[in-house]
Amino acid sequence: MTKQTHSVDSQVWQRIEAQGKGWVFTPSDFADVGSRTTVA
Repeated sequence: MTKQTHSVDSQVWQRIEAQGKGWVFTPSDFADVGSRTTVA
């Protein structure tokens, strides 16, 4: 069975959408998704 991976872009976007309007975020909020350079 193959594990489906998601792009960094889609992971970041999903997290932003899940938090909703008014959420203030920084690259450190996505540290588990990829490196700071990748996320920023």
